Amino acid sequence: MIDANKIEEIEGIAVEAGFCEMKVVPSDRVVFLESVRLLLEDELKSYDIHSYSLPPYVPSYEECKERTKAYSHALLLSAIFPTADIADFSAWMEAGVELNGMIETLCDTLLEHELKVLPLGMRCRRCEVCACPDAPCRHPETMLFATESFGIHIMNTMEAEGITGYYDNQTIVCFGMVFV
Repeated sequence: MIDANKIEEIEGIAVEAGFCEMKVVPSDRVVFLESVRLLLEDELKSYDIHSYSLPPYVPSYEECKERTKAYSHALLLSAIFPTADIADFSAWMEAGVELNGMIETLCDTLLEHELKVLPLGMRCRRCEVCACPDAPCRHPETMLFATESFGIHIMNTMEAEGITGYYDNQTIVCFGMVFV
């Protein structure tokens, strides 16, 4: 169990990593819906995106949800990225890379503080081209799963905890989560 002093320390580390909003909550307040994962899996069929961090290559919904139960808290994270056009897909992809880098930096620091972590972000982008599905993952120990791959309803979770999901049409808001 994480006490109030440790929560304050974790939030300070998240600020140093560049997140604009963050909140540590008991992990049972994270909203899970299998339909979120199914929607993502269905949506991915219209794109040529293959990643071991996305369905159908991740463990089952039940296995993912069970994996999070090993952690008492979830660190909800929000980062903002300016853009000329919020509808620009490439800007979202760049923001996702930056978000994942911030999550990785944060997790490195949390590990130095001897905390066990399960990081979730936009989707893994450690490799320029994912080996999926033709070869095994090159970095399975540091792969960053997509939050929705676990069936987490990120928008409902963030809104329920008072984290801002929209600023304006020139600001991309990206969410991540780290179970601790």
